[in-house]
Amino acid sequence: MLKKNLTNPDLEATVMKSLSVILVFGMLFTVLDGVVIANEDEEVETYDNYPAKFYGVVENMPNGGGEGLWTVNNREILVTTQTKIEEEYGKAGVGAYIEVEGNYIDKTFTAYKIEVRMEKQKGGERGQE
Repeated sequence: MLKKNLTNPDLEATVMKSLSVILVFGMLFTVLDGVVIANEDEEVETYDNYPAKFYGVVENMPNGGGEGLWTVNNREILVTTQTKIEEEYGKAGVGAYIEVEGNYIDKTFTAYKIEVRMEKQKGGERGQE
């Protein structure tokens, strides 16, 4: 029976090889994070969780306001119980000019803050701040 003693250089080489393999796999997973593989027949869009802010006019909202899907400048916005709605300059309702802050998660824009804003007038039309 042969018994091989690992010397310090042998042990160091084994540890370095193991760490290299772990590092390569870690980098590979980092690079591939968020990549979607689709077959030739389908087109797939991906959305990352990223914040966004925009201004617009409320075109539609659930009865009684509050949570649900709102339409602002032809964009659907999900308003939840966690969404903070500030109404210092008026009521949040259809026709109100608002600032919306939120995140795109998958294909849904979820608002975390809605603030009713005072409209800026540009030649009699609503303008963005």
